[in-house]
Amino acid sequence: MFRGMLSLCLLFTTIQDPTSPAVRRVFVTTPYNASIIFEYANAAIPEGQPLTPEAVDCLSSQLTATGLFSNVQVITRPVEQGKVDVDILPTWSDLKESLLIKEIVLEGFTNLDQRLLAEKLGQRGLKVGTPLLRYPLPAIRQMLLGSIREVYESDSKKMYDAEEKLSDVSLWEGL
Repeated sequence: MFRGMLSLCLLFTTIQDPTSPAVRRVFVTTPYNASIIFEYANAAIPEGQPLTPEAVDCLSSQLTATGLFSNVQVITRPVEQGKVDVDILPTWSDLKESLLIKEIVLEGFTNLDQRLLAEKLGQRGLKVGTPLLRYPLPAIRQMLLGSIREVYESDSKKMYDAEEKLSDVSLWEGL
């Protein structure tokens, strides 16, 4: 679902007005873990690219579609000629504390022992039943990387292949 919506957003942003200001920086104002917001923002309104109303609408609808947010306000501030800073102010859903990891699926890692990797992730604290927002995305990526390195320390080819795949992983496709 995430990839489909992202593709649609990217299609809208490629049909853009050349006078649209470019995104200089993206800021998120929230007392909670903002990594999921940055993940979506980096895909929909990447820094250095023109900012269109369609891209802003796409970002807002993607974030609210996750169920984690009841509203998303996006404010732009001109900072220099042709550039804007983007402030994202999410209103978190009351459900955010009760959302738990239902399953861990390692798609695209066909040559790896997924059961063993899931076990190693569990030893690091990432397992079914863990609150979804307990760890920021960089920490989850580090857990994955550490687990892969531990499982495949004697097979450098598999470890390298898995590390390459991990660089392209999106952790929120199931939301």
